[in-house]
Amino acid sequence: MGFIGKSLIQKMSELNFDIITVDIIDGDVTDQSTWEKLPDADVVIHLAGKTFVPDSWSSPSSFIDTNLMGTVCALEYCKKRKSKLIILSSYLYGNPDILPIPESSKIVTPNPYAFSKKLAEDACRFYSEMFGIQVTILRPFNVYGPGQDDKFLIQSIIHQVLNSSFINVKDLEPKR
Repeated sequence: MGFIGKSLIQKMSELNFDIITVDIIDGDVTDQSTWEKLPDADVVIHLAGKTFVPDSWSSPSSFIDTNLMGTVCALEYCKKRKSKLIILSSYLYGNPDILPIPESSKIVTPNPYAFSKKLAEDACRFYSEMFGIQVTILRPFNVYGPGQDDKFLIQSIIHQVLNSSFINVKDLEPKR
């Protein structure tokens, strides 16, 4: 179970929602048979995916497979079960021309991870237009909190503040 999924499941449980969870031990999200085993749901919150941008450079196809095809399988589930889909995408605006960044800003895919998320969003739009699936796409970026791996930006900075005499940020160019 991923970082965001753990927190979301905890909160939804506290609010007494009926929850069906799928983790990697339950099957491959890119395999339609994994989805076919699931009971009906009114809403699917699709969080499964590969996320660490540096890894996407060494294995672009695995990011596209997981992030696009996993989403297509979720969309097929929603089409068959008449479910709504909420999907977490990503920050897709590159280095913006203006701040704050409006949602209408140009989409940029400067790495394989972003490209895979853009393809997943395109699939969502297609299924929404062609099959009437209600889709909500969320684009969070720099999500952080307790339990997140220190390799991610904000968590890395927090770890350095707590455990080091200096802070090393790899890229000072991005602005958000």
